[in-house]
Amino acid sequence: MWGQEVGVLHIASGYPLVPGNAQNATTFPFPIRYECVDGLAIPDLLAGAESGRARIVAAAQKLEKAGVRTIVGACGSFANHQSAVANAVNVPVFTSVMLLVPLLLGSLGSDRRLAIVFSSAHAYTDRVRRECGIPDDDRIVVAEARGLPAFAPVLANGDELDDAALELQVRDLVAKLVDDEPRIACVVLQCSELPPYAAAIQAAVGVPVVDVVTLVEWAHAIAVRAPYG
Repeated sequence: MWGQEVGVLHIASGYPLVPGNAQNATTFPFPIRYECVDGLAIPDLLAGAESGRARIVAAAQKLEKAGVRTIVGACGSFANHQSAVANAVNVPVFTSVMLLVPLLLGSLGSDRRLAIVFSSAHAYTDRVRRECGIPDDDRIVVAEARGLPAFAPVLANGDELDDAALELQVRDLVAKLVDDEPRIACVVLQCSELPPYAAAIQAAVGVPVVDVVTLVEWAHAIAVRAPYG
């Protein structure tokens, strides 16, 4: 099917994918081509296990064959495979919002901090840093959602999700982070389940919030340019 300019790689999810999630097609005002990486478990993806790389590459190649002009990874941990996927296709590949971290760090003054919220801090691997060109920078403040009660179904890939409770808990998590470190000037939501709560987070902390939805929208903007006038 043509006319789907952005392809999104994702894994299977048992819980509801609410609006604002990159896997919910109503999130975007343009069509998306989705491709599930079958058989890839959440722990293996977070750890960057090489056993899943061939499946991820094959899914990206399938998206390219379907006619997409650019490919985005929904889960931030697809970053572990950025170079492998980019080398396997002929379209621009942005496996993770983590690719934006060097850009965002460069946009901030030396006394400002960048907060990154992961599903689990264990997902912030050395491979992710290498693949995304992230420097060893003490301006990065890391937080994780795994300890939030409402986030448990995500890690367990369950079939229920308390959307309202998760919004409140994630908002409060980031608000406390900024209270503890007021030099935070930008927040990155690495986990693909958190963008539905970006507006609530921003209302609470008053700084820019970047996530995979931001990345998909940017990827579409560069893939589909409209004439002026």
